[in-house]
Amino acid sequence: MKNETWSFLGEKIEAGQKAQVMIRPYGEDYEIPTTIINGENTGKTIVINGGLHSCEFPGVVACMTTAGEIDPKKVSGRIIIIHCLNSSGFIERTDAIVPEDGMNLNRDFYGDKNGTISRKIMAFLEEEIMPIADFIMDLHSGSSMEQMASCLFFPVGASDEVAKISMGAASNIAIEHLIASRSSDGFYSYAASKGIPGILVERGYNNTCEKEDYEGYSGHYIKYGKRGAMEIATLGCAVTVKLSEDKKHIADLRLAYGVAAPTPIRCHETEQSVIGMELGEALAEKVGRGALLEVNPRSSWRASKEFRLQLVEELGKRAVRQAAINAGGEWDA
Repeated sequence: MKNETWSFLGEKIEAGQKAQVMIRPYGEDYEIPTTIINGENTGKTIVINGGLHSCEFPGVVACMTTAGEIDPKKVSGRIIIIHCLNSSGFIERTDAIVPEDGMNLNRDFYGDKNGTISRKIMAFLEEEIMPIADFIMDLHSGSSMEQMASCLFFPVGASDEVAKISMGAASNIAIEHLIASRSSDGFYSYAASKGIPGILVERGYNNTCEKEDYEGYSGHYIKYGKRGAMEIATLGCAVTVKLSEDKKHIADLRLAYGVAAPTPIRCHETEQSVIGMELGEALAEKVGRGALLEVNPRSSWRASKEFRLQLVEELGKRAVRQAAINAGGEWDA
């Protein structure tokens, strides 16, 4: 269904169009560069923000690049891209704080329209952005003096539905470490406590982020539940793959399961065992059977351990098949 004209931040954006605007929290002489995209068709609203910590440059560059590359006519839904939330800190080259008041926007999150500039920024996010957001992606990295392994945080301290959606999104990002977080004092985690799923991505260090770390990856997530909506998953399976140049073999693979244990489980041995394998049913069988050796699900009122083990094998096979197809591979049955 075709989108309607979107009135937001003083702009009217027609369906299939985007606009560059400046957020000025409650009349403050403080500008936050933002791109708003009104997709051609209806759908969810996603918020992407970088520069919450002003010294973490890769997220700022990612927002600028993404805003330029997205074609609104190919979008279903709406996207708000906040290029650099802590813009004054970026200009002043402060470490992670807003220089006007010395506050960290990712700590002790609560807004106050009559407070300092940091509190006004938080209030704007809470009152103007969160009510229309269906998902939030908060981009971070190691700073110029910080060596950091790429990792991703997703919320598990909020509702099961928020955790499920957040985990599903996390599975489609080619990143080594997935971390279940119970924090609630930052932007994305505070939003999660209000029912908005999201993730916090830490990618890049020393203010760099190499393209080979993320280009060429595709993924697929399968949730098994008894109902189509508002269902706590019986089991979830996520696969991310990178194919060889000829699109016929596995160059890299990540396999993870949710609801099989208190936190998501990565199948590291299975991942390594399939590197170089040709796409096809032999690969799917290897993934499914390998996962059975690494996942030890529990019985609960929703499903027995034995049934979950059946799901571990079958969902693994289905997810790797679809992930490979999403990455441009051909799958021979």
